[in-house]
This record gives sequence, C-alpha cells and structure tokens, in this order.
Amino acid sequence: TLSSQQNSDSTHIKEEKSRKRKLKSVNTLLIITFFYVLCYLPHTVRMVFRTPSQFSSAATVFGLMTLVNSSFNSIIYIARTKNISTFYRRLFVKYIYRE
Repeated sequence: TLSSQQNSDSTHIKEEKSRKRKLKSVNTLLIITFFYVLCYLPHTVRMVFRTPSQFSSAATVFGLMTLVNSSFNSIIYIARTKNISTFYRRLFVKYIYRE
C-alpha cells in the first residue's frame, strides 16, 4: 500500500542519514588520530622508555581530543539550520527523538 511504501522510504532516508553521520564521525576521528600520530607519537615513543605517568598523560591528551571532537560534531549538527524552531528542537529534543 501507499502508507507502507512511505514508511519504508522514510526508514531508508533515516538509515542513509545515520550512515552518513557515522562515516563523518569516523572520518574526523581518523583526522584526529593522524594529527596525534604526527604530533604526539614521537614523544609517546620516548615516554615508553621513561615513566608510565608521562605515557598516560599523552593518552589523556588523545582522549580529550576525541571528546572535544564528538562534542564539536554535535554542536555543528545542531547549529546547521536557518530555521530557529528546528534549532531549538535539535538542541533540546536531540536525545529523545532521533531524526
């Protein structure tokens, strides 16, 4: 029927949006990992032969970078609209209803 066709179309669109978001987040994580390897790995390799606390501080920096990245992606997603009602809906209802 027409209703079931519309439901399957909307489900397909939601799955496609979800897949695109996942790819985008993986892409940004890969970029962060690349810059981590580029900037911090030489220090990390030297730290392995020094003290465990210095090594854990490098791991903490990497974890904080990942956390900032995930928060930043959410903020960009919420703010990426010109409609103010959509902005507030995404801001306050984001974790209750998934688009």
